Amino acid sequence: MSAPVITTLRCSVRNRSILEIGCGQGVDADVMTRYCRRYVGVDLSEQSIEIARREVGKRQPIRARPIFLTADAEALPFHDQQFDMVYSVGVLHHTPDFLAAILEAHRVLEPDGALVLMLYRSYTPLWLVLRTLRGALCVPLIGPWVKNKIIGMLRTAKSGEGGSSTGTAFVELVGCPIIDTYTLRGLRRIFDGRFVIEDADCYRVGFDQIVRCTPSFFRSIWPQRWMTWCEERLRRWLGFYLVVTARKLGESTA
Repeated sequence: MSAPVITTLRCSVRNRSILEIGCGQGVDADVMTRYCRRYVGVDLSEQSIEIARREVGKRQPIRARPIFLTADAEALPFHDQQFDMVYSVGVLHHTPDFLAAILEAHRVLEPDGALVLMLYRSYTPLWLVLRTLRGALCVPLIGPWVKNKIIGMLRTAKSGEGGSSTGTAFVELVGCPIIDTYTLRGLRRIFDGRFVIEDADCYRVGFDQIVRCTPSFFRSIWPQRWMTWCEERLRRWLGFYLVVTARKLGESTA
């Protein structure tokens, strides 16, 4: 999911002191620790933290020795102004109190520090699919059928016919109690007086994921080249993943 984010960040993470909120099993940490001077990753899942401690740094040499901790994004166990970058991809749209998590990120960042987020975006094709399926899960009689259908698609994804992002999406549909979505305008309101957004991009229109929900005959005749073309040209307008880089306002400005 975060590969496009990491690819564009390789230069900007160099020599940084980084806190990753929601580090999972350390996939992004494996890249960032090659370039940054300090890395700390936090996650709610103790199991993921244990895997990250075991796996990060095994595949390639790293520059920064990573520290992994179990912690809550809404109550970070760090003193003020400890990092010059906070990085969180695909995590904070699952938090019960998004504003509290943003305030914590603001607190631990140095003045002019960078906040890098990837959040789900409202009013896109995948947003519509998400709302439709999540709504269907709440309908009596229909809900269990939809859930079983999603679980079946998840098994297909695990067997190799679907991509990892598809499997993650299916898991979230049936397993995450909170899936919020955001707009760039809404983030600017939340950030007002705390952060200024310096860069924003969108990707993952998700035509391939939508097509996987159709009958097998339709999937077999759907031109993959056309989907790729649409993804590239429409991602800025219809992309579900909203990637934002913001700068913490200096203490005199905030």
